Amino acid sequence: MFEFDRVSNMDMLHRAWQKVAGKDSKSYGIDGVDLSVYRGDLMKHLRMLQAYVVTGNYLPQKEKVFKQKNRDICISCVDEKIMQTALSEIITSVYKPPNSVHGFIPKRSIFTAKQTLDHAMKSGMTDFLKVDIQKFYESTDIKRLFDMVSLLIGDEQFLQLLRLMLNVHKKGLSTGSCLSPVLSNLYLCNFDNEVANNTDFYTRYVDDMLISPIVSLNLVKEKLGEIGFEINEQKTAAVNVASGFRYLGFDIKSNLNTAIENRDFALAEKIFEVQECELSAETETVETIVETQKVEPDFPAHLIHVQKKCYIIRLIIQQAKTEHYLSYPDKMTLLQVFHCLGDAGMKYIHYILSFCENYDYATTQNHIRRYKADNPLGCKKLCERFGDNSKCSCKFSAEKMYPTPIIHAQRIQPDCFVLNSPKENIGHFKSHSPKRKAADALSSLMELNKKKYEIEEQQAVFKGQLESLFERSNSYELQTPQGLLVKTDDGIFIKVG
Repeated sequence: MFEFDRVSNMDMLHRAWQKVAGKDSKSYGIDGVDLSVYRGDLMKHLRMLQAYVVTGNYLPQKEKVFKQKNRDICISCVDEKIMQTALSEIITSVYKPPNSVHGFIPKRSIFTAKQTLDHAMKSGMTDFLKVDIQKFYESTDIKRLFDMVSLLIGDEQFLQLLRLMLNVHKKGLSTGSCLSPVLSNLYLCNFDNEVANNTDFYTRYVDDMLISPIVSLNLVKEKLGEIGFEINEQKTAAVNVASGFRYLGFDIKSNLNTAIENRDFALAEKIFEVQECELSAETETVETIVETQKVEPDFPAHLIHVQKKCYIIRLIIQQAKTEHYLSYPDKMTLLQVFHCLGDAGMKYIHYILSFCENYDYATTQNHIRRYKADNPLGCKKLCERFGDNSKCSCKFSAEKMYPTPIIHAQRIQPDCFVLNSPKENIGHFKSHSPKRKAADALSSLMELNKKKYEIEEQQAVFKGQLESLFERSNSYELQTPQGLLVKTDDGIFIKVG
């Protein structure tokens, strides 16, 4: 009965702030206040938030909404994110989620979900039902959900605060709210238990479920219908480990040799049948296959030059072409190197990854579209990731420069890319010409003098502001968080400690 006191406690609000700030989001709500602004006067903001909540004057602001893939993504203001996180922590403390649920629960993740699947596969399970819920958050019945929370928590002030947060969103739960994950888990609690108790295997991460046996579909439809949900027919299907499938970003497929080593001959037979089917579908002869193997498109010379000159990039590309597999870091390396080379660079990424067995055009394109780094991957980071730079023969100029494999492309086509920042750190090959060295040194000196002038101007502005503050306070001392400011005839000094 004291949940409201807990949620409005300053320690709780500060802990909730740390969780919100830990996500390092650059987005902000309709008030325009982002994390950096809020952090600038943190205790003042938290005390004001606490005062509004305790006095009953707290009213959540509306969400900022934008569309992404046919769904509304909602962004709350920082105050609302803090309150949502605090409410979630209280609800989590009075509710124990089933072991079969892995989404947004402490010490559980997609990896624990994968571990349960691995264990099921080792025990002999091969056929599963993948189920996805249609419009998961949007279809949640808020009245039913609120009744479930009321059974767990009897504090009316707490419930009123929760009601205010839920009423901000017009229908269902908000996609993007810190409250939605824990509330959705609570909403599906009875469903999770019933399905788990009536099937051989069940795991769920948010709205992605994996169930065995596959005949459980009718049970799932019935139980979901009772709480107002429908399955997403397009994303719901029977899958098996012999043919392989994708779950939570993992490629799930059993290897014939592994099945035989584990003496799982039933699974080995299934995998063999799938492979035989794939072979029989190939009508081309071996000679024809060799003749029609993928021919490298006519990519611009500056792209090919990166591969020729950078040993590590060349090694990654060779692995894709010969082993038909690249690890996630290898894929990200290609993306981080070639993303700045325009459409040709994007096509080159698709071309190299298309050699891999798990290549998917839409997934790759989504990664390319979402990648926002200003500059290409630097050589130092590339060598650290690879773990061995003994065969790297690239020679770049001074340490202050920014060496990257893309410089090889720039040497062939100087305008192929522009470094967004810092422009003065564009690396280039060592020049043996004294004239070129002198030009480089002069250019660097001019840049430094320009920066020096700008810094001196800023110093003059800030010094004027301090002088004005001393005059208005009619004092020669000002207390600041950094220490005591003292004005003397020799200037302004700060006493620390």
